[in-house]
Amino acid sequence: MSLQEPELVDVVIVGSGPTGLMLACQLSLHGVKFRIFDKCINHTTQSRALGVHARSMEIFQQMGIADEAINHGEVVQGFGSYFNGVKRMRMDMNLIKTQNLTHFPFILILEQSKTEALLEEFLLKNARMEVDRQCELISFIELNDKDNLIECVIKDYRSNTEGKLIKIHTKFLCGCDGAHSKVRQNLQLSFSGNTYEETLYVLDCHLKFMDTTETESLLDDAQFNLTKSGLCLLFPLKGHNMDNRWRVIGTVPHELLNSSKQLQFEDIAPDFSRRIQRNIELYDPLWLSIYRTHHRYADRFYIEKKYFLLGDAAHIHSPVGGQGMNTGLQDAFNLAWKLAYTIQGKTVDKDKLLQTYNDERIEVAKNLVQSTDRVFSLMTSRHWFFSFFRLKILPYILQYIVFPIISCISSVREAVFKRISMIGIHYRQSQLSMNSNKNNVQAGDRLPYVYTHPEILLSSTDNNVEDDSRRYFHLLVLLTSCISPVREAVFKRISMIGIHYRQSQLSMNSNKNNVQAGDRLPYVYTHPEILLSSTDNNVEDDSRRYFHLLVLLTSKSNSKKSFHFVKFIEENYSHLIKLHEFEYSEATKEIFRVYDVNRNSNGGVFLVRPDLHIAYCSTTFDIQHFNTYFSAYFLHKSD
Repeated sequence: MSLQEPELVDVVIVGSGPTGLMLACQLSLHGVKFRIFDKCINHTTQSRALGVHARSMEIFQQMGIADEAINHGEVVQGFGSYFNGVKRMRMDMNLIKTQNLTHFPFILILEQSKTEALLEEFLLKNARMEVDRQCELISFIELNDKDNLIECVIKDYRSNTEGKLIKIHTKFLCGCDGAHSKVRQNLQLSFSGNTYEETLYVLDCHLKFMDTTETESLLDDAQFNLTKSGLCLLFPLKGHNMDNRWRVIGTVPHELLNSSKQLQFEDIAPDFSRRIQRNIELYDPLWLSIYRTHHRYADRFYIEKKYFLLGDAAHIHSPVGGQGMNTGLQDAFNLAWKLAYTIQGKTVDKDKLLQTYNDERIEVAKNLVQSTDRVFSLMTSRHWFFSFFRLKILPYILQYIVFPIISCISSVREAVFKRISMIGIHYRQSQLSMNSNKNNVQAGDRLPYVYTHPEILLSSTDNNVEDDSRRYFHLLVLLTSCISPVREAVFKRISMIGIHYRQSQLSMNSNKNNVQAGDRLPYVYTHPEILLSSTDNNVEDDSRRYFHLLVLLTSKSNSKKSFHFVKFIEENYSHLIKLHEFEYSEATKEIFRVYDVNRNSNGGVFLVRPDLHIAYCSTTFDIQHFNTYFSAYFLHKSD
């Protein structure tokens, strides 16, 4: 074995599942130097994790890969619930589409192999980087040098079976290496929780509904089945209506648990119909896995100012809701921009910003583990009372109480969807969230979706822009009936259309009209071609690197204060914040409604983080208040 001279990078990522790949993709957007290692020879070829929820789809949209994900997946049209073979209720996902909560009001069934392939393709296209496969983390130590680096020892098996040792020096080490994380184990962190009593099987196979009366209505539905034999879930895979491919998840029958031989498809298929009390035939298996499920999480996700845990390395839980992979993707989305800002010297105190990753995401993980544990325990417990409740009482509660309420009351339907889709996750208690209003939209919330203006999600498909605005905060400006000259002055300053060269020696003027030599060529809306525009635009201002600042001005706003507020942002934080403006009109009034800003109020300011959560809310244009908050984390342009 040989040992090469160490390479220096900003971040080492261990593990190239969806979480590790998402972290790599997001870091690449920020221009961070990293390496990503995985001991496997290739990304998974198995379906594994399936459900992609709305919040994850919004991240994909920001990356420009949402449409491709949909093309490779299967949109779930509804959920059917069966108790002892009797259909008790069906939730139609079309009910959610009328809520205008997200651009993606559905669950996408996308096999993990395809998710990983999409992310790897993005990484190769955007950063011209590939995963270092067949490379295993052996150990890591702190060097205690002036740069406070970590030395990672990697064994590379690509050239020979014995492997050669590689040393990598890095500022940060991110463990995305799954439930048996070597990073977590080497840091000797606790992984508290328990293992469930039930053993589960996960099976991809072909499936045939023998009862032809219900076939048509089931083609695009996910299905929940509960009998005295246990729990069984059915999910349609891409192209299922052509080749009948389905995912089947179920509890292993007790009589098969005592067998000394490894469980096979032939053990499950013959009695499948009897166990779920429906006439369904399983055939032609594609993949089968048997496992015990757990509910655990690490006590810290950010350790000693240089180590991070993400995804299954940080938290694992039951498959209820299909939220495991989605949580890992969102861990990475939360962390990436904070790492980038710290590495690039944009922060006042690197530990203060990075600590918010731990504080924000560990609360999400705890809540997820606890909620899925309660549901899974109720559905699988062998205790006689729970068995009686879920088969004799729960079906009637769902059919005659829960389902009618969800169907008829939009606010309840909205709450349920927000929880399942994960768009309801917020960081209102985070130190990074500053709120000074009592509106429904507050700091820490996900950036609301405005169906009439979906572009406010600040997405981009241009991944090759040097000045990638996905790296920034964004300040969005919404104007209503402000005094016209002031509104015009604010807009001209923000948009830079007011820049002129009237004093230039190249400008010669002989009149006193409003339009003078040195001015920008005026825009005439009846003749827009006078701007000499071109439709060949190959470069978009990509919003993924910035904060975004949304300022809402109303007829009650102090126009002078709002002008100076925007001017202050431009002069001090334009390297971190992008400004956006919307003027109140019939076409834009939905924005004001969604952001809960009354056109007759004092207006409002919304600062949006690069991960599309609101960082700052205010109903005033108080420069000192904003600067006290923002300068506690981030440096001025002149610093």
